[in-house]
Amino acid sequence: MRCSVVGLVSVLAYAAPASAGFDAPLKTALIPATGKAVLHCLTFPNFLLKWEAEGMTTPIVYILKGKGPWTCAATMKGELNFGHWPLVRVKGPFIVLQYPPQAEFGSGFTVFDTRLWRYVDSDTAIGDFTAVRLDGEALTLAYRRPINRDCSLYYGAATACWGTIKAQSGLNDALMPDCRTAYEIAKKKLDVADITGYPATVTYNAEVRIANGKAAYTARPGPITCEP
Repeated sequence: MRCSVVGLVSVLAYAAPASAGFDAPLKTALIPATGKAVLHCLTFPNFLLKWEAEGMTTPIVYILKGKGPWTCAATMKGELNFGHWPLVRVKGPFIVLQYPPQAEFGSGFTVFDTRLWRYVDSDTAIGDFTAVRLDGEALTLAYRRPINRDCSLYYGAATACWGTIKAQSGLNDALMPDCRTAYEIAKKKLDVADITGYPATVTYNAEVRIANGKAAYTARPGPITCEP
């Protein structure tokens, strides 16, 4: 079986541009597989990422712990199945598994810590990350974040709903957007008699710091919107 080795290539499981700040692999092996499929094995300092891509099919991504060297193969002992992900990027010991960024709608992502060998955060981002960095042992990601809980924000800050969102977002009362006005505008557009019970999405610029298996969110400067 013919194998080609490429150094310092993009860390993508599929054809979307990489954000600045993510790491390139030490080595990438590309091996022709069944039909038109190509097996990708990307070596990082303490793990290997692997997937098989063909056409427009979203690949199943695998990870193997260790320093290698590895022989890229369809089945490798000890591999962990991450499931189907179209975009995979690495920062230090952290793996960010994503759906392609969308400028107007949120796209889900999840973060895996290879030291703890488990997922440590899952969230939604609008557009791509605006900053990616390591702060000591922690991963910091900055992005535009929509947060939605199954409760109404019609009655403002003095509600349990806003208290829940504050606790999970890093926002405070001074940063609460004008949800009442947003609800009234939506009421006319939707032509409903009562909209007070509708859940709302608050969208803001956020930064998440992931350390020791926990994620802490803070609000960053920028527009904050409320939309039922």
